Amino acid sequence: MSLVARTWLILALVAALLAYGGSGDLVRPLLSIAIAVALLLVAFSLRPQFHRPPLAWIALLFLPPLAIALLQVLPLGWHHPWIAEDLVALGTSATVWSIDANASIAALVWLATLAGLALTVCLLARGERVRALAEVLIGVAACTAILGLCLALTATPWPSSTSLTRTRGPFIYPNHAAAFWAACLPLATLIAHRHGGMWRWSAVAVLGVALLLSGSRGGILVATLVMLPLAVLVLPRKRRWWWAVSGALAIGAWLWLIGLGDVADKFTRLRGAEGVTLNGRVTMWQAALPVIVDAGALGSGGNTTIPAYRRSGDPFFADLLVDHLHSDPLEWWLEYGWLGLVVGLAALAATLVRLRPRAGTWDDPGRRVLILGAGAGLLILGLHACGDFIWHSPAVAMTGVLLFCVLALAGHPGREPARARARDQALCAAAAGVLVIGAWYAWDWHVSELRARDVERLARARYAAGLPLDGAEAVTRALATTPASVRLALTRAWLAHAAEDLTQAQARLADAARLAPGDASAWAQRALLAARTGDAQGASVALRRALAWAPAWPDIQQTALMLVARQTTAGQELLPAEQTAAIVTAVLASDHAQPRWFFPLAVQVLGEDQVLMALRSAGPRLAQASEPWLAKHGPVADWMALRRRVAPANTRYPAVLSPVLDQLLGAGTWQPQVPVEREERRDLGELLTTAGLPVPSLLATTLEHDGAPWARWARPLDVLDQETRRDVALLLRSELHRGWARLWADRLALSTRALAGDSAMITRDCPPPVLARLADVAPYGDAAQVVDPTLRRRALLLLERWRGWEWQELPGAGRWAWWYGDGSGQALVGNERWTGLVVDGEWRGWIRGNQDLAPLLGTGLKRVVLLDL
Repeated sequence: MSLVARTWLILALVAALLAYGGSGDLVRPLLSIAIAVALLLVAFSLRPQFHRPPLAWIALLFLPPLAIALLQVLPLGWHHPWIAEDLVALGTSATVWSIDANASIAALVWLATLAGLALTVCLLARGERVRALAEVLIGVAACTAILGLCLALTATPWPSSTSLTRTRGPFIYPNHAAAFWAACLPLATLIAHRHGGMWRWSAVAVLGVALLLSGSRGGILVATLVMLPLAVLVLPRKRRWWWAVSGALAIGAWLWLIGLGDVADKFTRLRGAEGVTLNGRVTMWQAALPVIVDAGALGSGGNTTIPAYRRSGDPFFADLLVDHLHSDPLEWWLEYGWLGLVVGLAALAATLVRLRPRAGTWDDPGRRVLILGAGAGLLILGLHACGDFIWHSPAVAMTGVLLFCVLALAGHPGREPARARARDQALCAAAAGVLVIGAWYAWDWHVSELRARDVERLARARYAAGLPLDGAEAVTRALATTPASVRLALTRAWLAHAAEDLTQAQARLADAARLAPGDASAWAQRALLAARTGDAQGASVALRRALAWAPAWPDIQQTALMLVARQTTAGQELLPAEQTAAIVTAVLASDHAQPRWFFPLAVQVLGEDQVLMALRSAGPRLAQASEPWLAKHGPVADWMALRRRVAPANTRYPAVLSPVLDQLLGAGTWQPQVPVEREERRDLGELLTTAGLPVPSLLATTLEHDGAPWARWARPLDVLDQETRRDVALLLRSELHRGWARLWADRLALSTRALAGDSAMITRDCPPPVLARLADVAPYGDAAQVVDPTLRRRALLLLERWRGWEWQELPGAGRWAWWYGDGSGQALVGNERWTGLVVDGEWRGWIRGNQDLAPLLGTGLKRVVLLDL
């Protein structure tokens, strides 16, 4: 292979770091295949006699961990103790150690891919080409940093819609971008100092700025710790400390100028109310440690952090998908056990000893720069990995391997005599064959994960839009794919269950049992299916196994409580009473929205007093969910206290709710919704005054500013007062082209003529206050006025209409009605929730259930308002 071809091959391998930071769909198996092809090309390009680069360190670094990973997936007739009870309940057997064999095989193949990458790069970049490899790596890092700065400045929702303003380049997770740039920064700095050049120093500046603006606390702290000694070394020897202080001040002033408030705020979150929590990481590690110890010598298996961590019962992160422990050493310990941790650390230590520079190599300034830069980059990755899961990023993992290659090739120049290529060709061919076979095995698992993810995203989107899933392309692809991951098997089972095909759902759950016997979601679906078929014993077993694997996971808890609430089989207990009470207590202590059936069940299990006590200190989401139950079943004091907590004072409400809101939030602490149009504001003022409700000050002030005649409806209008009728009629004379003005003019004229004794005007359209005055049953108007007995009898007859309720709706607030009573009969109302009662504009308190208001209303004409919130 020519030098140009080799250079392009190195560029292609390293440029793979650019695509989604190595986190795109099917990137890992595609990289395995690409590296296998590269190994074959390298094997056929070797000269008959060539100087072999150092390769023993690759076996020393990768073979021991690969042996542990291989033990987990070989069918040796054993299984992890965690799944023993699951196998008994399912009536099946397992022959591999890992709790999810296919996921562990995918992790094993990726580890072998990194070993293949190291072999490929060492054979391609041997000799003096190691510096070209370092330059290409720095160039790729600088390109991603420039891309990240451009994306952050424009807040572009790529590669994901989260963390838009943080500099992250093509990486989805900003901490992975920071780890990549921080690992390349020492090498870039030392090469720029050694060889100079504007482009090299520009790359250093871009990497440093992108690292700072990424907001990664771990990346910034670790890079600062490692780069400080190197930064001092690269400064001019003359007046070095003056240059250091001046540079620090200049950088600090520039950062203060552009503003780093978000970055500074992230650092303040490293300390919580409990002390230094590292933004919750310490809490996560404390919860995971008992599970790690319980995982045994060989761990739970590669790629099994999600089901393993859920066994911890940690409620702090229960509503999050904890797919990584944010500490690569702890996660390695969990997945590969204490034996894997010891073997991995020993292999790493032996490799570093093996790669120590040879005698005389350190005297070469060019190679010394490469050795220091690669070593500092590996140190940064190692320290950063203790507080994050950076090695799970394909791009960062490949960068670490490339830095190992630079360290090996720079510290061990090829001085061995030329040797035949046959053994090396056989090694490359064997490695390529292993990678191809591994990629073939892992491909189905990665495709299954992709299909399941697509269905989950589609289901969330269509559920939010109220659309069915039938006929969607993602669903069709998922159903046509043979499941190689438990995630896809569960997705297919869920689709069959949703389609009421219980037989097919059972078959697909059998696939899940074959792939991962101890999956909590699979057990929850088995419980739901058993409940549908009336198998109470099967539902009980499935629930207990689901809770054993995920005791604090909200989805599992909700499924368990839902089935307990629906239980109808006498004498069959799905869960022990103590376990049910513990789950209900845990749910009440969390802040998750719960369905309406939960609160009656909680009262049945714990008692009303204990549930009310828990709700008094509940978080906003649980409190909001409990409001309907409290309104229907709880004491009014608890309901009012909850409404005060979940109803912020700066929220705008319908103005008709002013009596209720004054009681709940306090007068003057809320703002009514005031319509934009003058006509709508006048209609609202008319509705309030007619119903006998107060006009909020903001609405009244706005109506006053609208001028005549709209301002007249900022306060009650008494149609019984002759002066008021005359003044309003004069105001409306120039506005009779408006419908509401003509209606009011007719109403005022009708009232004037009726009060004057015109019997033709005493009809059903006559305002009730006028009828009450004519019937002499209410102290409206001039009490000295003598009413004709015939008119009085007619008015009384028309008032009989108001003995029953003729409710009128109050938009978004309840209802109101006129009511006439003479001391006999009833005034029955029914309300499921606490409802505010206002009589003739006076607040009378809260009522609920079936109530007879007649004793409260007394006699005469009343305006009764029922306000709902």
